[in-house]
Amino acid sequence: MPAAGDARLGWRTLRASQWPHFLVIPALPLHGLLVAHPAETVLRGAAGACVAALCLGFAYGVNAIADREADASDHKNPLAGRDQVPSSAWAAAVGSGVAAVGIAMLISRWLSPLAAALSLLASAAYSLGPRLKRWPVIGTLTNWGIFIPLALLERVPYDANTGLLLATFATLLTQSQLVHETGDLAEDRRSGVRSTAVVLGPAGAMRAAGALGGIVALGIVCFSGVNRESLVAAVTVAACGAWLARAPVDDAASARRQHRWLAFALGGALYLLVVWSESVTRS
Repeated sequence: MPAAGDARLGWRTLRASQWPHFLVIPALPLHGLLVAHPAETVLRGAAGACVAALCLGFAYGVNAIADREADASDHKNPLAGRDQVPSSAWAAAVGSGVAAVGIAMLISRWLSPLAAALSLLASAAYSLGPRLKRWPVIGTLTNWGIFIPLALLERVPYDANTGLLLATFATLLTQSQLVHETGDLAEDRRSGVRSTAVVLGPAGAMRAAGALGGIVALGIVCFSGVNRESLVAAVTVAACGAWLARAPVDDAASARRQHRWLAFALGGALYLLVVWSESVTRS
């Protein structure tokens, strides 16, 4: 059945297996609410995760469409090597974006749809036009515009701990992007993309990820003071950066997966520490 096959290809274009770990982003500012109202937090977190999933489906979908000629593996990109974009791929990506804004409007009148729209615009600018991924540093940091708005979907008070969690996440995200670009060096060079890793070279990009962790760790301690939360946050970004700086550059895909799990474990420990500290304060 060609129609069914085309629909499956459209779904595969969203590459859902590559981003489920990012669905925790909307929960970052909900740490205070989790202590006071756990049931409400679960419902709001689920709504935020739904919008985040649709935004990420759009981001990965348009990236698959834009990079189809440069990508060599259909495991990474189901559209790899295709001259024409199936209509189902555009329908799946655009439909995800429209649905993301629509559902976000049910969460709040303006904040959630604005955050979703910012994520979608950054995704389009990164992959389609002006295709910011072509430019070193700018392309790397455009990922902040794609992912960080997903932490702003819920209307809650933002405090110092929220800032600490967001700073930690942004650092880990940048480290992950640098090692991702290292793995894509051959494809980026072939398509004329001058990513940060192309400019620095694979070893330079990994060292930059390590240096970033150390710099941000120092900044966290200086600006947040010496306390449990800031120290754990500093250790998280520094340890993840140090691991990447020493990781072999000839297997960037493996390095990225291992960094993901290390970041998830240490970042999760930081989040639980913040929740525990706030529960102690309230009791």
